[in-house]
Amino acid sequence: MTRHLIAGAAALAILGLGFLAWNALMPRERDQPVFVPVPEPSTPGVVEEGPPPAPPASESEGAPVPALELPPLDDSDDFVRTQVDDCLAALFPEESPTDILRRVAAILENASRGEVTRGRFAVIETPPGEFRARKQGDRYFIDDATFRRYDAVVQSLTCVQPERAASLLGLFEPLLARAMGEFGLPGADIHAVADAALAEILAVEFPVLPIEVVRTNARYRFADADLEAGSALAKQLVRVGPDNLARLHRHAREVRAALMRTDLDATGVN
Repeated sequence: MTRHLIAGAAALAILGLGFLAWNALMPRERDQPVFVPVPEPSTPGVVEEGPPPAPPASESEGAPVPALELPPLDDSDDFVRTQVDDCLAALFPEESPTDILRRVAAILENASRGEVTRGRFAVIETPPGEFRARKQGDRYFIDDATFRRYDAVVQSLTCVQPERAASLLGLFEPLLARAMGEFGLPGADIHAVADAALAEILAVEFPVLPIEVVRTNARYRFADADLEAGSALAKQLVRVGPDNLARLHRHAREVRAALMRTDLDATGVN
């Protein structure tokens, strides 16, 4: 079985990736986290009663708001860790591999094509424990214990609120753009890539239980020809089990809706 679970399904989540994580590489204006300006001190010797009057609308409207300054892509790991929610931080511990946003960009792009990220850009290793199949007569079926191995990972990928996932994707957009450019994909639309990745997750159908597998040397393959012919991402998501797949489906729908609302807000469409 494959060695790595696609995160970005969640990446999404950070970015749940609240992943993950979900904005274009050809920049559009977005709402960004801002620093709250510190009010000016009152005049010495003057006692003020009540809050100061609000400034006239003509003075406050259109005032520039300082945006959160992003670090260079090469130095962005610590910044990413300060922005992700606690439930996602476990996916990117201090001892984890570096280049978090490059990995997220690779995960999103791979998932949008139904692929699973492997090698140097993989983020989440296969959970501890062995793949287990129970034997019935001359046939093998995936044991429920195999599905349970993925519970904690799926919980981390789906714990981030959908609106927060969309916000993180917008925050990290410029850095993800640079990473995509390094991959030979300048001008790629990050929102379109994220939406395609979510669509790939939602396209995975729930298999009929129990799931039969066939042993070939030291590996197993699906006995069902349709399951075995599925994309690498689809086959990996089937392996997490029906309960976890249902959680991923629900979260993918919610994140997809949050990203759509972000796009509509950016274009001023109500």
